[in-house]
Order: sequence, then structure tokens, then C-alpha cells
Amino acid sequence: MTGTTLLVMIVTAPIVFAWLGLAIWIIWSATQNPTVLDNIEGLLTALAVLTLPVGTMLTALYRHWEQEQTNSNGGTKEKPNRPSNDTPENP
Repeated sequence: MTGTTLLVMIVTAPIVFAWLGLAIWIIWSATQNPTVLDNIEGLLTALAVLTLPVGTMLTALYRHWEQEQTNSNGGTKEKPNRPSNDTPENP
């Protein structure tokens, strides 16, 4: 694990876990308490505000992981094996 990866994980993990915790808490509170369900708009707004940075961070982590995979394969991306369209499926 590189220093950059470690730094990204230290910054990203708490925000992602807070986002997941808030989502779980909203669902649990709304099912247990009818007053929370009546006033849920503010909670959903807070969840929506956190969704953008969380999505951006997860995208950055995925791109970083994809770059590491490309570098470990000698600079080439492996493509999935797909049958060509001009060969019959059942010979």
C-alpha cells in the first residue's frame, strides 16, 4: 500500500462511514418514531449533501485502483473475453 493510498483511505473512510451511518440512522428512526417520519426532509437533505462528496471520493478510489491494476499488468488493461459476433454460439 502506497502512502497516497493510505492517505486517501484515512480521509475517505470516516466520511463514507458517516454517510452510511446517517442513512442507517434515518431509516431506523423513521421506522421507530412517527414524528421523525413527519419531519424527515431535513435529514434527507443532510444525506443528499453528503452524497456528492462520497460519490466523488469513491470514484477517485476506483480510478486509483484501476490505475494500479493497469500498472501491475505492464501498462495494458485486460479486456474480458467476449465471443465475436461472426462465430456461431453453438457449433
